[in-house]
Parts: sequence; structure tokens; C-alpha cells
Amino acid sequence: MVLMGQLISECSKLTDTSGENGLYFVYNDLAVRSSGFYRLKFELYQMSNVLRGSSPLAVVYSGQFQAFSPKSFPGLTHPTALSLCFARQGVSIRMRSTASGHGSGRVKRNRDDDEDD
Repeated sequence: MVLMGQLISECSKLTDTSGENGLYFVYNDLAVRSSGFYRLKFELYQMSNVLRGSSPLAVVYSGQFQAFSPKSFPGLTHPTALSLCFARQGVSIRMRSTASGHGSGRVKRNRDDDEDD
């Protein structure tokens, strides 16, 4: 198997960077085992119908991305504004955690972010 990690995601109600509420599927524990170029196929199912052999409600493909071998991995890139926004709402996302870019970690929710000053 090429994919490792949690292959199923529950829908989360989150707010995006423009303040709009939305429903998102976050795959924060998904890894590709072999180096190369890939696209992922996502299928949306209504769980009550899955056991009955139903067709997906929707299908979408990701953009192409590159997976690296451990020796050639260039390191984590800077997090996107959307990743930081989701992390502030409690979503655990692996991203760079230091200003120098050395090291990585998971950004976790800070309860102080919820308080108005």
C-alpha cells in the first residue's frame, strides 16, 4: 500500500481565513510511502448508505504533489494561512514550529486565542 495513516476523515465545521463557516475534511495523519508524483481521489459517502453498497455522493481529485524519499526530503514548507487558521480552531496539523525552520511539530490550539483582549 502506498498510503499510510488515517484514510477516512470526519467532516469538521471550521471557519476559513475570511470568516466564512464551512465543512472541511482534514487528513492530518496521511503519508505516502514511496517517492514520486501523485494525485489523490476523495470520495464523499453518506455513512448510513455505505454498508448497502451505495455510490459516492461526490468525487474530487487533488492537484498533483510530489512525495520525497527520506534522504531527499527538503523539510516542511511554511504553513498556509488556512492551515494556521484551522490550527487556531483546534485542528492538529503538522507544520514548521520554529522561526528558523529547524524542527517540526504540531501546532495546537491555544486557549488564549479564544479570548478577546
